[in-house]
Amino acid sequence: MDTPWILLGDFKSPLSVEDKEGGTPITTYQISDFQDCVMRNGLEDLSQVGCKYTWSNNEVFCKLDHCMVNKKWLEEDMRGMAEFLAPGYISDHTPCVVTIMEAMEQTKKPFKFFNMWITHEDYNSVVEEQWTHLGLDTRRGMAQYKFKLKLQRLKTTFKQFNRLHFQHIKERSLRVQEEFQRMQEIGYAIGTFEEGYQLVQKRADQLNRADFLYCKQKAKCKYFREVDRNTTYFHALVEKTNRMREIMVIEKRDGGTTTCLNEIVNEFVESFQGLLGTSLQRIPLNTDCLNFGRTLNLEQQGSLILMPMEEEIKKALFSIGDQKVLGPDGYGSKFFKHS
Repeated sequence: MDTPWILLGDFKSPLSVEDKEGGTPITTYQISDFQDCVMRNGLEDLSQVGCKYTWSNNEVFCKLDHCMVNKKWLEEDMRGMAEFLAPGYISDHTPCVVTIMEAMEQTKKPFKFFNMWITHEDYNSVVEEQWTHLGLDTRRGMAQYKFKLKLQRLKTTFKQFNRLHFQHIKERSLRVQEEFQRMQEIGYAIGTFEEGYQLVQKRADQLNRADFLYCKQKAKCKYFREVDRNTTYFHALVEKTNRMREIMVIEKRDGGTTTCLNEIVNEFVESFQGLLGTSLQRIPLNTDCLNFGRTLNLEQQGSLILMPMEEEIKKALFSIGDQKVLGPDGYGSKFFKHS
């Protein structure tokens, strides 16, 4: 479909085993056809509020009604919300009210370290050169402060590195793959490969690997496979992850609800302004009560404040998965493990 679509109504089938409460449990076989249809057509449930289940016979509750959008809707970053209301006495299905919202203003994207960067042959040398150069400019201050300053200044280098070698990674990978395939066809036809064949082969393999790491990181899926790239499954994963972070509706302090983005922002700001810095009268802590019960001896107390060994720090760092959420500074565990 070349236009955004909303598919709304009673689909006569649950979409997951959690969509039914009471009665005989749902089996995966019963819902497999519906799930396959949704996946093949790149459909995704619109953000919803209100009733979790949409049909009931007073004994069994089930979600049979859905409000879904197609891939084009997600690509154009259109925003909407489906509200499932109480059914009343007219029908045993809950009515659905769809609200189409105004598009969000594009904000400046923060820095994000992409794991695909480490696949480039010049990555280590670039990082080492810049890290040494930055060390000359950060001689003053505590070690933690200098480390933070280095990471902050290294972001500029990574942005330039990305523009030079990885910008439009998907298109770059496809062009090199096509060139590699062309050289293979000619080589197997005449019995010899063109000059530079091995270089193109190496470049194609590196870009293909980089593209896979980029897609895997974007999808944030542990079981993402290489064959899932460029499929509706991949795009659905990415959009679903992005939509989960978006707050579409909020209940205000006066009891009403709002879907206006500016009002949602103001509610959060005013709420935290009322919490932070508020003076409260507290009862002083009675330290005598700490002497009752079992206490730590001096040796145990000392073990709590021991500096961790370098091997312990390394073990903890390398136990973090490569696809885990990035830190506030935009760097993930992959950067520290590889660099």
